[in-house]
Amino acid sequence: MVSNASKNGLESPKSYSMSEHAGFIEDEWQILEEKLFLTLGSRLTHNEFFGNHLSPRAYLVYNATDTLSLKGGVATGYKTPNVNQISPEVGTIQNAWKIVDFGNKDLKPEKSMTYEVGAYYDNQADFRGSVTLFRNEFKDKILDTDGSTIVNGIPAFSTCSGAPSVNCPGWGTYFNIEGATVWGVELSGDYDILSNLNLSSNYTYNKSKIKTGDPTINTPNGPMKFSQTGLNRLDGKSLTATPEHVFHATLTYKPIKSIKTFFGANYESKLTSVNFGAGNSIRENTKDLLTFDTGVSWDANKHLTLSLNAYNIFDKVRYDEALADDGNYYWYPQEGRRFWFKVAAKW
Repeated sequence: MVSNASKNGLESPKSYSMSEHAGFIEDEWQILEEKLFLTLGSRLTHNEFFGNHLSPRAYLVYNATDTLSLKGGVATGYKTPNVNQISPEVGTIQNAWKIVDFGNKDLKPEKSMTYEVGAYYDNQADFRGSVTLFRNEFKDKILDTDGSTIVNGIPAFSTCSGAPSVNCPGWGTYFNIEGATVWGVELSGDYDILSNLNLSSNYTYNKSKIKTGDPTINTPNGPMKFSQTGLNRLDGKSLTATPEHVFHATLTYKPIKSIKTFFGANYESKLTSVNFGAGNSIRENTKDLLTFDTGVSWDANKHLTLSLNAYNIFDKVRYDEALADDGNYYWYPQEGRRFWFKVAAKW
């Protein structure tokens, strides 16, 4: 982060801080013996700028039979802006000094409401499965924008021209949009093919929609409407970096008692991304992603386990590697090929 004034050599950066404390309480009641259970909980958050906020939740579990359970619940969420998002005198550098996002003291905390209902089946032998329907409603989602795309161009520092560039970074800030809605279904299954061979899988369908509204953004040139940034094109689009289809499958095999191996496959469909720093353009990344993992673990004795795993074996990523170092392109972080060695000890 950088102080607005210090960039022009006027003074050293100031110190900014924010304190937040939270407490959580939860309890479970057995309404019908071994059949119906109710869990109630609540989180109290105290922030020095935003005061107190209570986030309750409730969850109900009904064991219909020895093999079938029904579950459902409602939960609320609350997330305050971080200190650099609400400090107007502090900027966060983006795009190699071409953009500086300054805080907005008028930001509101993000709020959410989550609903879910599901069924869980266990035949008490070799198969377990579940289906869950969910819906998440977000209010006052926080976004940021590059002000150089606003009418007449607003630089980060009033004494320069030609934003956005290294010598004259584009001005940006954070602001609240109306919200977003996410809904979908989760399916999971776990099957013991043999006593030493297991197949597990899960699938998630995500459908989402952004509701931008047209909030007012306070800029160095006065208040301007969100629609002037071009980011109102996000309205009705799916949430960024959230694939519509996600699937995982893992085959686990134990050739002998002390050795376990696995092979996994992971699939993600296309997703929506936003190029905030170079024109606030909206683009669909039509490239889906299929990766594979494998690994082995060995119980050396009853106290020591050694594991070696390889993830994303073929080093597959969505972004165009030829453009990875081009400052005009923005990419969401993706993990390439990686290896994991673990030593676990227990007594």
